[in-house]
Amino acid sequence: MNDALRYKLIKIFTNEGDRYHGHPVHEAIIKYLSSHKCHCHCTVSRCIAGYNEKGEIFDRKILTLSTKMPLIIHIITPESELQKIQQELTMIVNNSYMTVEDIQVIKTP
Repeated sequence: MNDALRYKLIKIFTNEGDRYHGHPVHEAIIKYLSSHKCHCHCTVSRCIAGYNEKGEIFDRKILTLSTKMPLIIHIITPESELQKIQQELTMIVNNSYMTVEDIQVIKTP
């Protein structure tokens, strides 16, 4: 029988142009998680289009905005690790949106 474990899914909505200390936000997040040996999974996805609250449309067809294409960063972490990483992630993603959701992870053999 599979064990169901309590995890959190952190989603960060950012773009390729966002920086943290001169580095892309997604690279800073991966470096932070790796250097702190966090027990989590992190995936960065480049989106094909997007829209934001300022009315800006981001699309591969608009060459001038191609460096600001939307990114979504997914981090799956045990509930017990959330407090450890949430404060630093909030600082890194300063101008981006971050959501946290309860999820259930099924570990398979």
